[in-house]
Amino acid sequence: MTRILLNLEKIPKPDDAADALAVAVCHAHSAGSLMGKTLLKRGY
Repeated sequence: MTRILLNLEKIPKPDDAADALAVAVCHAHSAGSLMGKTLLKRGY
């Protein structure tokens, strides 16, 4: 899934690198959601 989301040709190796990328993608997605909610609350 990480390979598809990041449009990579191959699965990142070693497996720890793929795991780190997956964590980063999840973090970025959740941070974006929180930022959006905060901005809406503030009226932006």
